[in-house]
Amino acid sequence: MFHILETGNNVFIYFLLALNIVNLTTCSTQDIYKNARLGHRIVQTKYGRLHGLILPLEHYRFLRPVEAFLGVPYATPPTKQNRFSPTRAPAPWDGIRISDKYSPVCPQRLPNIQNETAALEKMPRGGGTSQTKYLVMQTILTH
Repeated sequence: MFHILETGNNVFIYFLLALNIVNLTTCSTQDIYKNARLGHRIVQTKYGRLHGLILPLEHYRFLRPVEAFLGVPYATPPTKQNRFSPTRAPAPWDGIRISDKYSPVCPQRLPNIQNETAALEKMPRGGGTSQTKYLVMQTILTH
């Protein structure tokens, strides 16, 4: 998973990084954002200016606070004429966008997979017959 370099210092740094990643995944999101405050910098992007958050990582002694920019649009919403089409660049904005909250997520109906047997029975089976599959393989192999 990690590329270990020859020097002992780098091995120790990678070990600490792995340990902190494990710790971050066990820490709740609310703990991380509890003491967040607006950052000091305004960042210029090609779409507009952003003002992010400073997140102190208090549970991790050796980590300095990080600057985070939440809810930054990366594409236009896939609605109306944009539905089922390739993504487009977001519209530029005027002024400073305060990036302190996540944007709404796309609504999805997630399947209930608590009962694996029932979930597998509802999943669609692979399309086509075995004859069709062999025909495709034959076509691939002959070309």
